[in-house]
Amino acid sequence: MAAQCAYAQEQPVREIPQVEITDSLRKTGTGYEYETPDAVFETYRNFDLSKVLEKSGPVYVRDYGPGGISSITVRGAGSSQTRVHLDGVELNNPSLGMFDLKLIPAWLLGGVNLQPGNSAQQAPFGGLGGNVNLETPDRVEKQGISASLMGGVGSFGRTSGGAAVNYRKNGFYTQTRFFWRDDDNDFTFRNIAENPPRDRELYHSRFKQRGLFHHTGYMADKYHIAVRAVHTESFRQLPPIMTNFGRNVRQTQDDEVTTVQLPFTVYFGEQKLSGQPAYARQVIHYQDPDAGINSLAESHSFQNYLRSSFSLSDPLTLNLQYAQNHTLVENNQLTGDPRQTTFNFLHHLEFEKGRWNVDATWKPMIVREGAPDDPDAIDDEGFYDFLPFTLGVEWEAVQQNRLLLFANGGRNIRTPTLNDRYWGGAGNPDLQPEKAYNVEAGWKTRLVKTDRFSLSWQTAFFAADVEDWIQWVPQESGLWQPVNYQNVEQRGAETTLKTGLELANWAFTAQADYTFTNAVEQEGNQLIYTPRHVAKGHLDAGYKTWRASVFYQFTGNRYITTDNETYLPNFHTTDLSLTKQFTLSKHGFDVMLSVNNLFDENYMNVVWRPMPGRWFEVTAVWELR
Repeated sequence: MAAQCAYAQEQPVREIPQVEITDSLRKTGTGYEYETPDAVFETYRNFDLSKVLEKSGPVYVRDYGPGGISSITVRGAGSSQTRVHLDGVELNNPSLGMFDLKLIPAWLLGGVNLQPGNSAQQAPFGGLGGNVNLETPDRVEKQGISASLMGGVGSFGRTSGGAAVNYRKNGFYTQTRFFWRDDDNDFTFRNIAENPPRDRELYHSRFKQRGLFHHTGYMADKYHIAVRAVHTESFRQLPPIMTNFGRNVRQTQDDEVTTVQLPFTVYFGEQKLSGQPAYARQVIHYQDPDAGINSLAESHSFQNYLRSSFSLSDPLTLNLQYAQNHTLVENNQLTGDPRQTTFNFLHHLEFEKGRWNVDATWKPMIVREGAPDDPDAIDDEGFYDFLPFTLGVEWEAVQQNRLLLFANGGRNIRTPTLNDRYWGGAGNPDLQPEKAYNVEAGWKTRLVKTDRFSLSWQTAFFAADVEDWIQWVPQESGLWQPVNYQNVEQRGAETTLKTGLELANWAFTAQADYTFTNAVEQEGNQLIYTPRHVAKGHLDAGYKTWRASVFYQFTGNRYITTDNETYLPNFHTTDLSLTKQFTLSKHGFDVMLSVNNLFDENYMNVVWRPMPGRWFEVTAVWELR
């Protein structure tokens, strides 16, 4: 092997023994979505989105190490083929096509769910592999004022804090959250790039972050209007890779993410019309003084959607949705002033009668694209595709959700990014959209359900063929250019076993997830950084005002070369946390001790990017109820 190896949210104070067991697989249109367990949020509320997704759901998070970026792989689809949405607003950068998961703190979120495969079509802009849907905290339900504070200190110079204030009077409500974090990330690691390997301390790896969330709204009998805004600022020093250790590095990157939304809902009897005008802005400022690089890229996105549902008859419902996304980028590395406008029109018909549920979705798409400052780069034709669709069926084979069988199939597309088409000297304006054909089948069964014990099991088998996969490859001139390089086949399975038990003053929940993904290109080689095997599990045990949680993850080998000759070995990580709750009148206190990477595993997610060994953290939360 040596020859081949390259080596938040704010949670209410609760009685810990009380537990509700819910299914993590939920129907959404033709497909299904996976909910992130509450235990994950409670443990990692002072981290970022990458940590939350790393510990739950059928996904693989590609982490470039503390201070570096984090991207996501779903069913073998890359980060640009997986869409990230915040309350329905798409966050994928229009230039890069991906979104860095570390830019959103978990403290600003109220929930995370994953829509893999065909279920992604229900979102205004769905990805080939799936969607990651981020939800900010629900509107305030409790009358009066409530507040909370969170603070944490940990190894490697880590400090974090958060605050939340909520208020409601009758139909009016408002809430604000603030988060900050500062990590030195000066941990010791084994540098295997040296001969002989030596223990080194990571340097130039500081990560700082600030985040703000605000939501104000008014609810009446016939309408609901609101304004939601999220803003985060992140600063990172980019540390050297193992092979460059010891060199003086000064690269830094500043990131900003801003979203503003004006959601509304109007009721007309049993019908309703909902919409959401929104604006999103992202800034990436990369500097390398030694190389004379000072790169500033700023993107703007204006998004709108309208959705309405109609009951055509007792078993038949029609949902209509119009969505538009206009993006433009200011970046001197791109030709002209590139911009893109996407329109899609979703028609979703659902038939539900007896034990049967049938869904059909048709989602034609129009994309207009160009660079007005460079007439030769304008695409007068744009992209037109009227074939995106899904069709699914569900059968309740055994009543009371004891056994549900489901199957669905569909077709989706992804247009090239602005970098792909307009990068100066290398962009390819002739690129065609990627086209994916997905099928999925499985079951969802509740094996046991009593007042004190629950056991459920769900499994999905999937297959996808992606045509015209876009990839940057070297040309005869020596320059790299994006082309519709190959076709990719993705096959696999996802399974989840979930259980819960209440006994006297004890409460237990447990969940185990396993994902098998065989994603191969046309020569039969597995895609790089796509593990075939990923297993996750957590056990949560509560006794009176005490709670202990254990999180485990296994990640299989990941090839780092396209010929599959060199790979990173598999690794196991285990996190442990212990929480004590205190209550005094209207005040609640949680104190948590966490041990991360309990067994001091030496591993890398990305080649030559070290990850920390065992480290500790203490977190305290105060809440005014």
